[in-house]
Amino acid sequence: MFDRIVSALVAALVCSAGGAVFYFLHTPLPWMLGSLTASGLLAIAGGRWFLPPAARGLARPVVGVLAGSAFTADVVASAPGWWDAILVVVAQGLAVMLIGYVFYRRAAGYDRQTAMFSATPGGLGEMALLGASLGGDVRVIVMSQTLRIVLVLFAMPVILQFIVGHPIGRTLPTLASGVPPVAFDWAVLALCALAGYILGRVTKFSAGLMIFPLLLSASVHATGVTGAAPPAWLVALVQIAIGGVVGARFAGIRWGVMANALAFGAVWAVAMVALTAATAYGAASLLGRSFAAMILALAPGGTVEMTILTFSIGIEVAFVATCQVVRILCVLVLTPMVFSLISRNRE
Repeated sequence: MFDRIVSALVAALVCSAGGAVFYFLHTPLPWMLGSLTASGLLAIAGGRWFLPPAARGLARPVVGVLAGSAFTADVVASAPGWWDAILVVVAQGLAVMLIGYVFYRRAAGYDRQTAMFSATPGGLGEMALLGASLGGDVRVIVMSQTLRIVLVLFAMPVILQFIVGHPIGRTLPTLASGVPPVAFDWAVLALCALAGYILGRVTKFSAGLMIFPLLLSASVHATGVTGAAPPAWLVALVQIAIGGVVGARFAGIRWGVMANALAFGAVWAVAMVALTAATAYGAASLLGRSFAAMILALAPGGTVEMTILTFSIGIEVAFVATCQVVRILCVLVLTPMVFSLISRNRE
């Protein structure tokens, strides 16, 4: 236990230092990307100090509460008008799944299980567990999913700042009402996080660890129980935790053995970003929405990672969070069904 605590503390310092370096370099989204880079380099170098996976589990309800704070009464009233964009999100998710499956089957020569769960942009843990239970190569699945999340997290700020021209500075945007939280607000938001976390555990729904706190936080903000904006330091801490956990996934990888998976995983990750950008451009033109909001809504990163990224950037947080939650729910429901249909047709 003592060694684990020391390891977590050292990892936290390393990740914080990485975030600080990126902050002083004025890079986009410095705390998350700096933490991810520092943790990833430490993992690749063979270091043994990492943030435990539980850190991401604890960060999920906090991210949910943060995202929920964007659901003001006006935003909730406009939510029914999002249906067309949500349809695009669902259709794009299904298309990416099938295209990726064909890519991994034909180009990489993976078996059906490994191809399906490497290609699908769902949660890393969920895809690895489902793929392994059906006989897929869990090492390849984890590598492919990790590369997807890392590339998307780096690509989205770059696309928005340097290609689209949306400014992404070091400071965090002020959301909700901008009112600093007082003791009552802290108590309400903490209760949302705790109750949502318990609901997620009781229902044994991993995505629920973020979704339930998000729903509870959205309800108290939309009804005016609280209008407090979360402080910038809390958002930065969550970014550091998430970046550190993602980067630590490179630990223990045998790079020579996994060279093939690395190459194909990187190609598919780049292809997904390109497909997302193209779909976002077309959808933005047809639906009259901003490209920035659509690309974030469609981005095939992890739900938690994309939500905190969007919150940190401050682009239509409620809309993007809703689309990301719908996307991950559809992926979790549709992937086993699609795989079953493919397997049945191949028999």
